[in-house]
Amino acid sequence: MPTTEKKITTFGQVVFIGFAITVDVTEFLLDIVAVGLIVNRIIDAIVACIFFLYASWKGLTIAEDSKVYNSIVGTAAGEFIPGLDIAPFFTIDAWYITHSIKEKDKAHQAVLDEETKAAVAEQNRQDWVENYEQQQAMQAQEEGAEVSMQGEPTQKTIEQEANYKNSGGVGRIKPLKIKEDTKPQLTGKPVGNSGIIK
Repeated sequence: MPTTEKKITTFGQVVFIGFAITVDVTEFLLDIVAVGLIVNRIIDAIVACIFFLYASWKGLTIAEDSKVYNSIVGTAAGEFIPGLDIAPFFTIDAWYITHSIKEKDKAHQAVLDEETKAAVAEQNRQDWVENYEQQQAMQAQEEGAEVSMQGEPTQKTIEQEANYKNSGGVGRIKPLKIKEDTKPQLTGKPVGNSGIIK
């Protein structure tokens, strides 16, 4: 069966999650020093934009996948709260985004499989109907050939059959009627005693 082009592969998922882990670890290290309070806010805003663009690039829409975009907003808000930003929000959200993309790929593939099965079933039905019609046509041709070999009665034969049936006979052609032998009738006058007939 045909397959849809996957929006994300396992390798792509690992790379994206690895990027999020790197961001979380970097922010954690920056929180240890004083610069983390300022620099991390800038990093959070940039990474949140990257997550938005990544989700949009992979085919996730706000209308159909609002939960994914809500998770990005929630992650960015959590990262902006001092003390709470040490939690690996970006890593968790990266896994959720890539998992949602994979689930959408599976759903698209399932729809494609159903459409393919329906198309194959319809093609099989059409083939069966076509074969059945061909068989019927061949059978009709064979029956027509048998009729043409037997021949059709001519007009003369029909008239003979009608006359024969009217006379009480059986069959198409009226048999010839054999006349009974009749004795010759003597005509003329005898001449003398010879008995010769003229």
